[in-house]
Amino acid sequence: MTPRPNAEGTAGPDQTAARTAERSAPNTEQPLLYGDLPLAPRRPEGADDLSYLYMLRDIAPALRDRHGLLLTFSLTDLLAINGPGFRQLELETYALQKLDLPPIHQLFANSMLYANGRRHKARRTPLARSFAAPLIEKMRPEIRAFVDARIDALRGAGPVDFLTEVAGAVPARLIASVLGLPEADEPRFTQLVYSAVRAISFRSPEVMAAASADLAELGCYVEDL
Repeated sequence: MTPRPNAEGTAGPDQTAARTAERSAPNTEQPLLYGDLPLAPRRPEGADDLSYLYMLRDIAPALRDRHGLLLTFSLTDLLAINGPGFRQLELETYALQKLDLPPIHQLFANSMLYANGRRHKARRTPLARSFAAPLIEKMRPEIRAFVDARIDALRGAGPVDFLTEVAGAVPARLIASVLGLPEADEPRFTQLVYSAVRAISFRSPEVMAAASADLAELGCYVEDL
């Protein structure tokens, strides 16, 4: 298990020793079994991903869902349960939903997010180069100007959804800039990305079908760049 970093970004010797002692101490409490965890309720109708995750997080730090998956919500809890018996899900999430949607199958089969070990490293390396810290640092003025322009356009408009109108637009703008997309394509690209990303969660068949269609369109768009 990788030690959690301290405030300076590295594990201090006192922290590491304390955690080692804690893990080595005899457990005098009854261990919590998977079946003892609360069952995650279904997503309420119309709830977005973030609202649903907040709702689950307020129930317990760890939950089990109806598919047999373990859900946890903080780095602290993740590190507490991480170990040799755990790994990132690969095609299991797709298989559990009994889907027949080739674009989503390709996403799960080829994505960095759903790979382990050497496959994960091989897929991550090209992305790490494209989003390296020095490159992102150079883009700070562009990102700041983009955010300022979004905020200026909303001045005097009354209450606004900051997440949708400002914060949510920044990642898409950053990715579009790295890919060199034409500015005129950014709104459609953003719409496709946020629709397609629904495919990585458990959603209704209707939502998954729509996400699959947009994922296919997104793939065709990127291939034609």
